[in-house]
Amino acid sequence: MLELADAMSATPAQVTDGLRERLRKRFTTPQLVELGGAIAWENYRARSNRVFGFGSEGFYEETENLTTEARRGGEQKEHLPQMNAE
Repeated sequence: MLELADAMSATPAQVTDGLRERLRKRFTTPQLVELGGAIAWENYRARSNRVFGFGSEGFYEETENLTTEARRGGEQKEHLPQMNAE
């Protein structure tokens, strides 16, 4: 539900009536509460990390994701983060 995460994370939040309706058709109220809580928590963590200047610890190297590869018309392969040996 990337669309919901983007809408909730905007300042101010920009959840449209159309998005709300689609969510209500797909999820129960308890599921929506849990989903919203998880998105809100991750948004809080990301913003807090920026405030305090916390960056990546370098545990993995980013690889090209499936969306980028699919846009280019390439073969879809499973990509997993590469663990650093250090």
